[in-house]
Amino acid sequence: MIKYTKIVLLCILLHSSISPLYAEITEEMFNDLVDKVEKLERAIDKVEPLYVKIENIENDMEKYTVSADMEKRMKLVDSALDILSDRFAPFDMSDEVRNAQEFICRNGHVLPISGDGYRCPQCGANQKSRSMLNLFKFAREERISDMIAAAFEDDFRKRLSIGVSATGIAQQILSSDEKEQNFAEGSFDLLFLGKLSPNSSFFIDLEAIGGNGPNEIINNISGLNHDSGSLHDDDGVDRISVRRATLQSFFFDRKVMFAAGKINLGSYFDSNRVANDNTKQFITSAFNRSATTQMPGDRAGIATVLNIGKGISFGMGAQSVDNSGSKIMHDLFAIAEIRLNTNFFFGREGNYRLWGSINGEANDNKGFGISIDQNIFNRIDAFARFGANEEESLETKVAGAWSLGLRLRSPFASRANDEFAFAFGSIDKTSGDNESATEAYYRFQINDHLAITPNFQALFDPQGIGANDTVYVAGVRTQIEF
Repeated sequence: MIKYTKIVLLCILLHSSISPLYAEITEEMFNDLVDKVEKLERAIDKVEPLYVKIENIENDMEKYTVSADMEKRMKLVDSALDILSDRFAPFDMSDEVRNAQEFICRNGHVLPISGDGYRCPQCGANQKSRSMLNLFKFAREERISDMIAAAFEDDFRKRLSIGVSATGIAQQILSSDEKEQNFAEGSFDLLFLGKLSPNSSFFIDLEAIGGNGPNEIINNISGLNHDSGSLHDDDGVDRISVRRATLQSFFFDRKVMFAAGKINLGSYFDSNRVANDNTKQFITSAFNRSATTQMPGDRAGIATVLNIGKGISFGMGAQSVDNSGSKIMHDLFAIAEIRLNTNFFFGREGNYRLWGSINGEANDNKGFGISIDQNIFNRIDAFARFGANEEESLETKVAGAWSLGLRLRSPFASRANDEFAFAFGSIDKTSGDNESATEAYYRFQINDHLAITPNFQALFDPQGIGANDTVYVAGVRTQIEF
């Protein structure tokens, strides 16, 4: 701007020196004019920084305009995230197949992506990757969006996913009034997941089981092998059973889940992240499910779950106690549960479930219970269950039951995917007798497909008959998944 002003003034002066109009200008007048030009230049020099500041302010105003727009957009994104955060899978669905990679550090932080240099972004510890097919005989809490992504992320056009789960358990009775002997039990599951639509899937589980474990000779209520239950024919030939055949769909923007077919209500009710899966966690039945629920197992039934929001959900289910399919509406078993997912305690995630049931097969015996799992430290989780039935009922053997325990994830820096856990519980019979059990296990996660788990169990006063017998059992479980 200043350069242009000087050029204009110079042109005027040159013009005045040759033009007849200005021929009479004296030297004094010329010098006076030069002084005025210099003053004008100095004034312009003072004004120019102000002009630059004005330009900077205009640029800043443009930036503020963009920032305001971005702030508005971020508010919309935050609002959407708040809505999505409420859309969790309310009752620990199990009927989904997952094949995804994740990264875990020794402090138990599991992330979908790795940090810089395979360092955990949260604590800085080294990360290890793992890729697992997750859908087998367990229930786990996860968000609805995660379940849908897990079921359809491989390739929706493929329409069909196939998984394999094989479990082998060897157990040795170390001490009891019964003869000390060993047992072998195994199960094989072939899993099919058909993707009918973005919100619907059809799940089939074909299973074969051989062996009954120590339950065959140790009369007890707690159950020393939850995976057992031989499907042999009378001639000893293995038989394949359709364990599950379930249609599961989501409605109303995935706020309502509905499942029907041959189901297990244990996949939706009385679940627990720490003690729920006999193929990966405890093998004692009393720690995988409350002994008071009296659920019929794999039968024809329905289950529905409503996500209320703010971490609260409500579900109901009904199931036939008859597996023949001829009297599916006769003497139904029904259950309802309300669940809260919260970070209120310790600022860490916890799940609190309260359920009530009625058993038509046991003269409409009524029961209730709670199931809690709570993260208390980075790698330590606690669980507890309690349940009770109508004690005056003659149709049930169990009056009440409780159990509790702890789980330590990544116990060693070099074993990020391993875990150690122990539990203790007690069962009260309607006759007034009592039976107690305990279990500890350490799971070695060899790779993404193989895990080996040594375990130790103790059963105190089996059946509570006052025999003062204590049963000690050592075992090892091998789990293979693809």
